[in-house]
Amino acid sequence: MSSPTTPKQQQAGRTSANLLLYSSVPLNARAREIRLLKLLPGAEDEHICGELSAQNLDHLPKFNALSYAWHQGVDTPSTGAECPSINLNRHTVNLSKTLHTAL
Repeated sequence: MSSPTTPKQQQAGRTSANLLLYSSVPLNARAREIRLLKLLPGAEDEHICGELSAQNLDHLPKFNALSYAWHQGVDTPSTGAECPSINLNRHTVNLSKTLHTAL
Protein backbone atom coordinates (compact mmCIF):
# COMPACT_ATOMS: atom_id res chain seq x y z
CA MET A 1 0.00 0.00 0.00
CA SER A 2 1.44 3.38 -0.97
CA SER A 3 1.43 6.41 1.28
CA PRO A 4 -0.89 9.31 0.44
CA THR A 5 0.57 12.08 -1.68
CA THR A 6 1.06 15.56 -0.32
CA PRO A 7 -0.35 18.66 -2.05
CA LYS A 8 3.22 19.52 -3.14
CA GLN A 9 3.62 16.06 -4.74
CA GLN A 10 0.23 16.38 -6.43
CA GLN A 11 1.21 19.79 -7.86
CA ALA A 12 4.51 18.35 -9.12
CA GLY A 13 2.59 15.56 -10.87
CA ARG A 14 0.23 18.04 -12.53
CA THR A 15 3.15 20.22 -13.62
CA SER A 16 4.90 17.18 -15.10
CA ALA A 17 1.73 16.15 -16.99
CA ASN A 18 1.31 19.67 -18.37
CA LEU A 19 4.95 19.76 -19.51
CA LEU A 20 4.42 16.48 -21.38
CA LEU A 21 1.35 17.95 -23.07
CA TYR A 22 3.09 21.17 -24.07
CA SER A 23 6.20 19.34 -25.31
CA SER A 24 3.93 17.22 -27.54
CA VAL A 25 2.80 20.46 -29.25
CA PRO A 26 6.01 22.47 -29.71
CA LEU A 27 5.99 26.08 -30.84
CA ASN A 28 8.26 27.28 -33.66
CA ALA A 29 10.66 29.77 -32.08
CA ARG A 30 10.98 31.69 -35.39
CA ALA A 31 7.24 31.99 -36.02
CA ARG A 32 4.53 33.84 -34.13
CA GLU A 33 2.80 30.70 -32.88
CA ILE A 34 0.31 30.05 -30.13
CA ARG A 35 -1.36 26.87 -28.92
CA LEU A 36 -5.08 26.66 -29.65
CA LEU A 37 -7.59 24.26 -28.16
CA LYS A 38 -10.22 22.74 -30.43
CA LEU A 39 -13.07 21.24 -28.43
CA LEU A 40 -14.35 17.97 -29.86
CA PRO A 41 -18.09 17.35 -30.14
CA GLY A 42 -19.81 15.55 -27.29
CA ALA A 43 -22.91 15.50 -25.14
CA GLU A 44 -23.11 17.81 -22.12
CA ASP A 45 -22.79 14.87 -19.71
CA GLU A 46 -19.74 13.36 -21.49
CA HIS A 47 -16.11 13.89 -20.56
CA ILE A 48 -14.63 16.95 -22.29
CA CYS A 49 -12.11 16.13 -25.03
CA GLY A 50 -10.10 18.39 -27.26
CA GLU A 51 -7.07 18.79 -29.46
CA LEU A 52 -4.24 21.21 -28.77
CA SER A 53 -2.37 22.45 -31.83
CA ALA A 54 0.22 25.08 -32.72
CA GLN A 55 -1.11 27.84 -34.98
CA ASN A 56 0.79 30.64 -36.70
CA LEU A 57 -0.73 34.04 -35.94
CA ASP A 58 0.42 35.33 -39.35
CA HIS A 59 -2.10 32.92 -40.94
CA LEU A 60 -4.90 34.64 -38.99
CA PRO A 61 -6.46 31.55 -37.41
CA LYS A 62 -10.03 32.07 -36.23
CA PHE A 63 -10.51 31.48 -32.52
CA ASN A 64 -12.40 32.63 -29.44
CA ALA A 65 -10.26 33.57 -26.46
CA LEU A 66 -10.93 32.46 -22.90
CA SER A 67 -8.81 33.62 -20.00
CA TYR A 68 -8.01 30.62 -17.81
CA ALA A 69 -5.70 28.98 -15.36
CA TRP A 70 -5.12 25.23 -15.35
CA HIS A 71 -6.15 23.59 -12.09
CA GLN A 72 -4.00 24.86 -9.23
CA GLY A 73 -5.82 23.20 -6.32
CA VAL A 74 -7.65 26.42 -5.42
CA ASP A 75 -11.13 24.99 -5.82
CA THR A 76 -10.29 21.33 -5.31
CA PRO A 77 -13.34 19.17 -4.59
CA SER A 78 -13.76 17.67 -1.15
CA THR A 79 -11.86 14.49 -0.32
CA GLY A 80 -12.88 11.52 -2.43
CA ALA A 81 -14.34 13.65 -5.23
CA GLU A 82 -12.70 13.72 -8.63
CA CYS A 83 -11.29 16.91 -10.11
CA PRO A 84 -12.85 17.93 -13.40
CA SER A 85 -10.48 17.23 -16.28
CA ILE A 86 -10.11 17.38 -20.04
CA ASN A 87 -8.46 14.91 -22.41
CA LEU A 88 -6.08 16.72 -24.76
CA ASN A 89 -3.96 14.88 -27.31
CA ARG A 90 -4.13 11.70 -25.18
CA HIS A 91 -3.15 13.59 -22.00
CA THR A 92 -5.49 14.19 -19.06
CA VAL A 93 -5.28 17.68 -17.59
CA ASN A 94 -7.10 18.71 -14.41
CA LEU A 95 -9.26 21.83 -14.61
CA SER A 96 -10.65 24.25 -12.10
CA LYS A 97 -14.40 23.92 -11.63
CA THR A 98 -14.95 27.35 -13.19
CA LEU A 99 -12.95 26.52 -16.36
CA HIS A 100 -14.73 23.15 -16.63
CA THR A 101 -18.09 24.94 -16.46
CA ALA A 102 -17.01 27.49 -19.09
CA LEU A 103 -15.91 24.78 -21.51
